[in-house]
Amino acid sequence: MFDKDSLALFADAKRLTDAQIIKRWVTHLARSVPELGDDELVDVVSGWGVCRLPARSYWLKAGQSQTQMGVLVAGLGKLEYQDEQGGVVNVQFIQEGECVIEHRAFFDGEPCKYSMQTIEPSVILTIDQTHYHDCCQRYPFFYRHINEHLMQVLTQNADRIDNLLISDAQARYVKFIQENPTLAARLSVSDLSSYLRMSRQMLTHIRKKLGHRKGD
Repeated sequence: MFDKDSLALFADAKRLTDAQIIKRWVTHLARSVPELGDDELVDVVSGWGVCRLPARSYWLKAGQSQTQMGVLVAGLGKLEYQDEQGGVVNVQFIQEGECVIEHRAFFDGEPCKYSMQTIEPSVILTIDQTHYHDCCQRYPFFYRHINEHLMQVLTQNADRIDNLLISDAQARYVKFIQENPTLAARLSVSDLSSYLRMSRQMLTHIRKKLGHRKGD
């Protein structure tokens, strides 16, 4: 959802007041959806709020209803679930400028299958379902802007599933760090190994074999 200019716009979001963050959100939407007039922008943004969370805290837990959608403007988060053995499995990392959403829970009203936990202290812009759907009905360009990003996320998740099914552990690791070098440097061994569906020991062995250090 965020290009380089928008990422720069929110680079200091953790130090901004809620009002300042909302003001920059207006700037972002005005730039990203130029079809929206001034009054329409005011209407769209009127339903957004700001949520601040420390690291390793939950914005949403599995089994709950998702009545809000979020956009992460600062920090890092993940979607996770608990397997039959009680272990935590990471299925998606959420970086700055990406939506915080479980699609079926938000759009179809199903209980959440995943929990959303922050990895770093995070700032999330939030919008409730009613205001979101009202804005999408009134302003098709806003709907198109959000929907394009949501489709990108679904495509990325499908690619990840394909990668898990057809690639061995080392290939999965190499592909991930090649495509996400900055993100990889921000993740712990536990978070990354869970996402790649391998043990911590296996990930450490692969890194050692390839001569990689954390952040390489």
